[in-house]
Amino acid sequence: MKSKAKIFFLILFFAFGVSAQQEEEKKSKLIKEAVKLWEDGDYPGSMRIVEKLLKKYAKDPQVKELYYQIKDDEAKRVFEAARIYFEHGELDLAKRKILEGRTTSIEAFEKYIDELFIKAKDLLSKQEIVKCSQIVSFILFADPSNSEARKMNAFLKSSFFKEIYKSIIDEKKKLALEKLKEAQTLKTNPVKAIVLVNEALKLDPSNSDARRLKKVLLKKISKQTLLEKKEEITQRDRERAINYYVKAEELFREKKFEKCHKLLKKALKYDPENKKAKKLFEDVSTILCDKYLKKAQEFYFAGKIRKAKKYVKKARYYDSARVIAYAQKMATKGRDLIKSAQNQRGGQFIAFAEILNPQREKSLLVSEENIKPELDKVWNIYYSKDYKKALAVVEQLERSHPDNLDVLFLKNMIMAQISLDEGKFIPTRNYLLKAIKIKPLHQEVWGFFNRLDEVLKILGYDMGQMETPEGTE
Repeated sequence: MKSKAKIFFLILFFAFGVSAQQEEEKKSKLIKEAVKLWEDGDYPGSMRIVEKLLKKYAKDPQVKELYYQIKDDEAKRVFEAARIYFEHGELDLAKRKILEGRTTSIEAFEKYIDELFIKAKDLLSKQEIVKCSQIVSFILFADPSNSEARKMNAFLKSSFFKEIYKSIIDEKKKLALEKLKEAQTLKTNPVKAIVLVNEALKLDPSNSDARRLKKVLLKKISKQTLLEKKEEITQRDRERAINYYVKAEELFREKKFEKCHKLLKKALKYDPENKKAKKLFEDVSTILCDKYLKKAQEFYFAGKIRKAKKYVKKARYYDSARVIAYAQKMATKGRDLIKSAQNQRGGQFIAFAEILNPQREKSLLVSEENIKPELDKVWNIYYSKDYKKALAVVEQLERSHPDNLDVLFLKNMIMAQISLDEGKFIPTRNYLLKAIKIKPLHQEVWGFFNRLDEVLKILGYDMGQMETPEGTE
């Protein structure tokens, strides 16, 4: 009797084990189906499967994580589409997309806005004011009460900032003229000359002399100018391009970005100067590049290096310059982590940067490459925010190097920081303007505006009402 009972319990245990294994396999299969649909852009289909899983496995951490990940990713894609619509002037579509995304995940909306503002600050530090202003405008469109964007917007419109920005523009125009003069001496070498002309136009796009010289040089390099290329495009080619663009727009609205990208390539093949196709092509390339960069990063930090490289290759196909820029960002983050004694984590970011861009060069802080060792020490003190100690050391250097522009620039930056600490606007403004006159394009000038709250406070802005104070506009 005992042996029969024992056999019965063994059968029950075995049956339960088999059932549990089958259940786990079923769950795993459904998760894979949901992930595949998600990766293919079928968000509703993916969520239907995940919601079924949640009903059955409500406490399963893997299922819950997948649910929130898909929701957040979909919301971010919707917000990115809203931003693109906003930039194209499609404000009603942009509003609908923002509402759709907020309904999907309010947490994802807040995170997306925070990330955009960080991007705006980064663009400000890189002196890309127009792009910075565009992002701030979109943030205020999507979230009118966003205090950080309102502060940034007020700062960009202040007369103080306009005066600073004018110095930057003047210096860039001066450098552009120098490059243009050098290009004009290279008439026998149009290839080398046009490189200098392009550099001049990058510094000063409004330089009409540079544009005229570029046209002359293009004629020398090639028998066909850009105008002649336009004339070669037949009416039939233009019609083909428009047809491809219309189909691509439909695919864009359906979020079928890979197919959309292919059609836009065809449109630009028939009409390379189609402005709408070019703009949408850039936007779609950005979306796809970011998508595969995200996947590459996830797989890399999960230890799946081969898969990470596969997605890096895809990202590079859509926008190689963006991948290089992202590599620089990862390398900078890695160095910052190493400085804060997180060597292992920092090393991972630097290694990932090398996968993104194997040819990358180690970046150095602007103007540090040729600086004297003594000045280098002062910069280190400056970065530690011990400004009074930095001032004492730099004043010693000034006595031995009274005409050194690097020393004078750093001294004025230190004095500006000290004045800002004391809440004194006029000295802050004066020292900062002096520093800008010495080195208008120095990166540290723009790093100064990381203390935006304090700058706005001494400018006289009411943080509650954000009204423009009298005399600053």
